[in-house]
Amino acid sequence: MIRIDLVNVNFGTIPTGFGGNAYTVLTINGSSSQQPNFICIRGFDDAVALVVGILNAIGEGRWSKVWEKEFPISKEELKQSTPTIPGSVNVRAKGAVLLSSDRGMERLVFITLSGVYGQNPSYFATSIICSASMTLTSVQAPKGKLREVNGIAGGVYSNIRVNPEWGIFTYKDFTETNREINRMVRQMQKDSQEFNSWMSKSWANVLSDQTYVRDPSTGEVFRLYKRSWETGEFWREPVFQDVILGGVKEGSKLQELLQMEGWKKLEESLGGFR
Repeated sequence: MIRIDLVNVNFGTIPTGFGGNAYTVLTINGSSSQQPNFICIRGFDDAVALVVGILNAIGEGRWSKVWEKEFPISKEELKQSTPTIPGSVNVRAKGAVLLSSDRGMERLVFITLSGVYGQNPSYFATSIICSASMTLTSVQAPKGKLREVNGIAGGVYSNIRVNPEWGIFTYKDFTETNREINRMVRQMQKDSQEFNSWMSKSWANVLSDQTYVRDPSTGEVFRLYKRSWETGEFWREPVFQDVILGGVKEGSKLQELLQMEGWKKLEESLGGFR
């Protein structure tokens, strides 16, 4: 089996007033997904680790590295790309890695890596960016057969002719992938802004001994006095609804009495309600 895969990894942080929100988007052959872990490819060893991780995540056996070899990069190849972000570092690498699975298979993977990583310093917060693209050319065969299959695969690969229309489809997939990544980043920025607003309101209320409460039946929101160290709930009189009683301890006799009289328990939030 011979196959070619295109892998892109984009990691970054969105600076906020309370630190930063990190994101990692992994794209394999045009299919993107947001990853829960930090993934930054800064060299050939990182690329090998990601390849092994992807294969193990697919579930076709457990793969492990037998050996790896990084090939030298020529001066001409190094000149082909330069860092586009101040303070960033350009990454270029290529090499091969032999992998073995617990299901009696071997896979030889040729890796071509191009990427950039760096930091954008700021007075408020430093943003981090780490982006990499990899082309993986793989040959797989049962153990003991890889040398023979690799020779055949090399002959087949050298005679492959690319259909010009593939470029159009590739560009379309690339555009759609970038659009989805941008949408995900915009959503994370929106969530970050909403979180910052909520935190600002919360701290302002803590410092001024105030809080927000909401009547779940009417949707009315009130800003009431409450010392920051105090506990207890707020309850509203049910008939005229012009009395709100605070400091009611959960499970207390007062709470039982208010429930019997039909008083309504109010929702509370230091940062307000959406």
